Amino acid sequence: MNPEPSWDPLGYANDLALRETFYPLGFSLHIETNSPHVLASARLSWPRSDAAFPDPPLRLRVIVSGAGTNGGLRAAPVARAQNHLLTLVAGRDDFAACDMERGFAYVVVPEQTVHDSRHFRFYYLECLIYTLLTWHRLTAIHAGCVSDGKSAVLFCGKSGAGKSCLAYACARDGLQFVSDDAVYLIRNDPAGMLLGKPRWLRLKPSAVELFPELRAHTAALDVNGETVLELATTQISGLTTCESARGHRVVFLERQPEAAIPSVEQLRPEEALDLLVRELPLWDREVSREHTASIRKLVAAGAHRLTYSDLGQAVEEVKRLLGQA
Repeated sequence: MNPEPSWDPLGYANDLALRETFYPLGFSLHIETNSPHVLASARLSWPRSDAAFPDPPLRLRVIVSGAGTNGGLRAAPVARAQNHLLTLVAGRDDFAACDMERGFAYVVVPEQTVHDSRHFRFYYLECLIYTLLTWHRLTAIHAGCVSDGKSAVLFCGKSGAGKSCLAYACARDGLQFVSDDAVYLIRNDPAGMLLGKPRWLRLKPSAVELFPELRAHTAALDVNGETVLELATTQISGLTTCESARGHRVVFLERQPEAAIPSVEQLRPEEALDLLVRELPLWDREVSREHTASIRKLVAAGAHRLTYSDLGQAVEEVKRLLGQA
C-alpha cells in the first residue's frame, strides 16, 4: 500500500460533497461545493433543467471557508486575465481562479459572501460561467432583443438610447421578448442562432412614466448601487418570451429628446461592425478574432440606425423591419 501525503497547504482535501448539474444558456455545468447556499444561488440563476448543446460540461468548485476577515464588507472582486488564465480577487479569503481553456474554475469565499446571493451570483457564479462560455462558444453583445418567431431584431446603442424600454414596448405589442440588455451569438453556427436571458427585465425607475402598469413595482438598489426596477417577466401579464432566436437585423438606436418623425437609415456593414466591436473587451488574440468574425456575419444580414422620440412609432418601425426579413 502506497502512503498518502497528509499535508494539504493548497486545499486539495476540501470535502465538496454537494454536487449538482445546471444548464446556463443550455450548456452543461457541474458544480461541486460544501455549501447548500451555493447550489440554492445557482438554482436562482439557472432554473433550466435540460441541456440544449452537446458540449463537454464546464466544471466549477466552490469552497466556502469560515466567516472571513474583511469585517462584513463585501467588495467587488477585481478581474485580471492573461492568456487562458483568469482571476477574481476581492481579498485573501474572497477570490476565484479560472482556466478558460479547460473550462474549469474554482472559488474560495467566506460565508458572508455566499449568504448574499445577489452579490455572489453576479460577481462569482454568473461572471465566471458566462466568461467561460464567451471564451469557448459565444460572443456577447450589449443589446436588447425581440423576435417575431422567425427572425430577431437587436437594439444596440449607448447607455440611455432606450434598448430595454424599446424591447419591452415591442413585447407589449405582441413580439417575443428575448433579452433587455445582452445577447449571445453562437459562434460558427450556420443558422445564426443567438441566445437571450428573458427571465428578467431591468428598467430605470423613470420607465413607469412610459409604462403605468409598472407603478405597482418598487425600485431597489442593484449590486452596482444603481436604482432599478427589476422584474421577473413571469410577473408581467401577456408577455411572451423566448430563449433563442435568429438574428437578422441589428438596429442602432438614436433617441431624440424632442418630437421627431422616426427615420430608419441603412448602415454599411463595416460601420456596424466597428460600432459593435468597440464595445467588446480585449481577449486572447484568437478568441477576439472569433468574436469579430461572428459579428461580421451578423451585420452582413442587415444593420440600420433608428432615430426616434416616440416609443410607439419606434415599435412600428421595428415591426416593419421584421416584415422585411
